[in-house]
Order: sequence, then structure tokens, then C-alpha cells
Amino acid sequence: MRDPSTGDALSRDTARPASAVEIQLEADVGRLTRAISARDRTSDQPSPIVCFNFAIGRTEVSGLEALVSIALLGDGVSAAQITITAAELETLEPQEVPSTRPSCIVTLERGAPGRLLLDLAAAGVTALVGTDTAVDEALSDLARQAASSAYGTTNRVIVVGRELREVAEVTSVVPVNRVEDGLEVLRRLEASGRVGEPCQATLVVISRDAYRGQAIHDLLAYASARQWCCILLPFPAAASKVVVSAIGGTMACYFRATRIDDGPASFQDGSNSARAGLDPPVEIAVLGPIEVRGAPGSLDKRPVLTELIVYLAMHPEGASAAAWQNALWPGRSVPPQSVSNRLSEARRLLGMELDGTPRLRRSAGRHRLAGIITDWEQFCVLADARRDHTSWRYALDLVRGRPFDDLQEGQWTVFEGFYGEIETAIVDCALRYGEDRLLAGDPGATSWAGQRALRASPYDERLHRLLMRAADASGNRAGVDAVYRNLRIIIDIEGDGSSVHPETAALYEQLSGRSIGVAL
Repeated sequence: MRDPSTGDALSRDTARPASAVEIQLEADVGRLTRAISARDRTSDQPSPIVCFNFAIGRTEVSGLEALVSIALLGDGVSAAQITITAAELETLEPQEVPSTRPSCIVTLERGAPGRLLLDLAAAGVTALVGTDTAVDEALSDLARQAASSAYGTTNRVIVVGRELREVAEVTSVVPVNRVEDGLEVLRRLEASGRVGEPCQATLVVISRDAYRGQAIHDLLAYASARQWCCILLPFPAAASKVVVSAIGGTMACYFRATRIDDGPASFQDGSNSARAGLDPPVEIAVLGPIEVRGAPGSLDKRPVLTELIVYLAMHPEGASAAAWQNALWPGRSVPPQSVSNRLSEARRLLGMELDGTPRLRRSAGRHRLAGIITDWEQFCVLADARRDHTSWRYALDLVRGRPFDDLQEGQWTVFEGFYGEIETAIVDCALRYGEDRLLAGDPGATSWAGQRALRASPYDERLHRLLMRAADASGNRAGVDAVYRNLRIIIDIEGDGSSVHPETAALYEQLSGRSIGVAL
């Protein structure tokens, strides 16, 4: 472990000079922080602004709590997000003296018309979500930025874990192998007066390989009592109110909604605090055969338990006992002890959140899951029509088969509209991506999208028409025939006496040069 008392190891002499854009952004961040504040301007607390979105002609600032700005909104008006025009930004009072607030500002989007900035110090504890590779790359990128940022008041960056040691080769960060070592570094630096200044932030970045053990709890306890200390985690946790999505090759920022009945996460500072179980994050995959990934226990050959967890995952607001019992055992009366046993088994299987509370919890007469994500939630973010084709491809990559495949009961997925909603969203995303790729001259990607979506909706003729057009764009007339032939086989197997849609027949005749009567 590197000795934190060595000044050279912690110097920032290697930071690159700020660009003109960064200098302007730094000035604008200072103006906004000065103008929008629910606290006194001389406060040594982090800024109430967590996210700055600098776009063309406007800027949006967002906070975890309501932002108060008499100058911009009028007396007594507050909002969690404020939009400011470029003209209004120009009129704001410039920051004439250095800020006394700790800040650790990083860029989430590069090369865009504007910049999306996140203040990790204002966020306190930030978590990343995404594939393992995407999370690793994002952690390295954000650690590098924090260590060499042209704006913000970060004076120390500590990276924890072997996966982040390469960051120390190009920036002045402090590398340690374990969370325990990082906490010891913080305590020694604080004791020597090298960290803890009210106006300077210290960031601790934890890699996936180091995210384990009671030391995580101890580190969060330590940071919760020190406004200058902020944490970047590789997985969502109860303490993280800001989540950065690294899915789809770009980063986006989300604020986690908090519920009154959740209560604040409580920590005791120090290694003698009460121990809490730490379990890996859990993802529930419903875009195909059901998978519960990361759970401490196994769901193999436990269909009722699987259905209970999936039902609650699809009802994040919670569900009454009567609702989920009717879904699991439709039309049957089940002994209370059986119900209690299934709940206990699910609670043990899903494990604990970082604050020591079970992920399956009950409040106000409803059961719900906390600290759990679904691939359907990820799909909705990635498939948003406002995103680009790269994001849509990542969304389709999540599709493995028919939604909720192999649930024992599963009628509730149809009755409550989940099945139709998911199926429609997958087809819409595939059509949108396919059309985009056809226009870009990439029929191979269009064909991939159509085939991917057919896993979820094999009878949707719009997908078959998309595949015929992709084959034609590739100069593959035999491929056009093959797509049409497969569709006819599917219809024959279905055996309902139906024929292809007129649009499908017309497209086939147009692309193949044959009439339907001699097509097969």
C-alpha cells in the first residue's frame, strides 16, 4: 500500500491544463452554484446542485432536494429541477471568490452539443449500473476525470481494487487493494490534516473485485459523517441516491426515488459497528426464460418461489398479499402457513441490502422488493426513441425469448398487461432500429434486429416484412423466399386457417417478382 504521508504520491502536478471550454464551464458552474442554493453562500456543505446539463441555448440543474432561487424563480418558489436559458445564465452574478463548498465534478457525456456534469460530492454516494465491462470502464474514466478535473475542488482520489490500479499509472490517485486499506488511508490523511478541509472533496472509487465485506459498511459510515468525503460504487446500494447508467456505451444520471417508509440508512462510524450482511446486487430477467441473477440462494425447481419474486419485481410499488396470492394460486385457498413459508424463503433467497435490511420487505400492508432491478427496466431506458441506434441495439441484446417464458402460472402477466406491453415495446424497438440501419446501408444489422425480436413475438408480420426488406437490400433474393416460406410454415403450424396479411403478400410479390400462387 502506498504511504499516504508521501506528498509526491498525492500531488496534482500532472493535471493537464484546462481547455477554453472547461474554463467556461467552470465559470458557469460557479455562477449557478452561487445563484441557486438552499443554504448560505458561505456554507462548507456540498452544493445542492447534483447534476448540470449544459445544452444548446439552455442549462438544466437538478438536485436531490428542492433548489431555491429567488433571483431566477421568484420569491418563495422552489423546484428539484430548474431550466435556465443562455441569456439568463449570462445575467447571473459571476463567482468572484473561490467556493467554500467541496465539489468533485465529472463529465458524463463527451462530444455532445453540451455537457452533462455530475457533482459526486453533492451526490454523496453514487452507484454505477451496467455490464461488467461498461462499469469497469466507467469507474476508470470517472476516477481519471476526478483526479485531473479542471473544475471542482477535489484534492484526493483513492482507487480501491486491482482493476483500478492502472489509473494510478497516468494520474495522481492513491491506489489500494482493499476497502480496509482505503479506510485506513482516509483516517491517516484526516489525522494529519491532509484531507477534511471544508472546501475540498475526497473521492473513493471502489472496483467490482474489491466490493465485499464489512469494510464497505464501515467506509459508508465514515463518509456519512464527513461532507467532504464522497464514494463511487460499482453496484447500487441503499446508501446511493444517485445512479449512473453505463448501459449502451453512454452514461446517464438518475436520482433514486426514496419512500417515506424506507427511512434513512443508519450507520455507526468505526470498525466496532453492528455487522450487517452484504449480498451481491440482484437482477431479475423476464425478457425470456426467467432468471434471477446474483441471488445468494437458488431458484432451481422452485416455480412458486420464482413466480412470487417475479410478480413483486414487476410491481415495484408493492402488492397486497391478496393480489400476489391470487396470481400464484388463482382460484385456490392456500393455508396461511404455506404463504408465510414462501415469503420467508424468498426473503432468505434475495438476501440483504447494504443497510442490513432485507430486500423483500413489508410496509403498509404491501410486500415489495428493494435494491433489485429487472432487465425490463433496463430495456425501457435503452429503447427510448430519443436515444440512438447503439442504445437500441443494446436494448434488443437483452431479449432472449418470449417474455416471462416458463412461469408456472403466468396468466397474470397477460391479464395485467405486462406481456403485451413488453412484446409491443420489443417489436417497436426492433422496427425503429431496423429502419434506421436500412437507411444507413446496414441490412445485416436490420436482419439481426428482426430475428432478435422474433424470439419474443414470432407471429408479428411486421418483423417478417422487415426481414424480407433486409434480405432484398443485401441482394439476397433467396433470403426473401426463405423469410416468406418460414412465415407460411408458422401460420400453418398455428392452424387457425389464416393467411398472410395483404401488406406481406404485396411486399413479397414486389421483391421476389413472383405471384403468391407460385411462391411455394
